[in-house]
Amino acid sequence: MSQSIENKVVSRIYGRGRGWAFTKTDFVAEFGEVNIHRALSSLTKAGKIRRVCRGVYDYPRYSELLD
Repeated sequence: MSQSIENKVVSRIYGRGRGWAFTKTDFVAEFGEVNIHRALSSLTKAGKIRRVCRGVYDYPRYSELLD
């Protein structure tokens, strides 16, 4: 998978801000299903996004109440 696709996906996720939940269908039209699957898997393993349940991811927002 092209690193530039992963970078574009990260930019779109970060652009929406913390707390945004999404699925691969939010990106498939632009990048293709196989590329999105690989990018989301890689970003999850790197700890940049979180897999909430099968097919649902988020860019977590941390609460100050937990500190």
